[in-house]
Amino acid sequence: MKRYSKEYKQKALQLLERNHKGDKPDFSAVSSKLGVHSDTLKRWWAEYKLAQSKKLRDRIEEAISSMLARIKQLSEESENLSELAPVVKMLSEILQQIEQEESFEAF
Repeated sequence: MKRYSKEYKQKALQLLERNHKGDKPDFSAVSSKLGVHSDTLKRWWAEYKLAQSKKLRDRIEEAISSMLARIKQLSEESENLSELAPVVKMLSEILQQIEQEESFEAF
């Protein structure tokens, strides 16, 4: 099994980002250009998209935790209840974004 450097994989992923056939990466074109089997490129692409998804999920979870803490704080301060509406709206929008991201297929 041939080993590729991290830098080479990153170059391949950048090429896949730029070379699309419709809404999907053009694996065959990048495979021909780099001499890397298309199945290998597909595996790298799936790993890359999974890593991106995990990073996004982590950021969203952190934002939601922060908002929930703020909601709790505001609910304890009765004079600031009017501030809850925009926070709840933002949380709702983030949850909708998560649902849309989960329906997106890597390829």
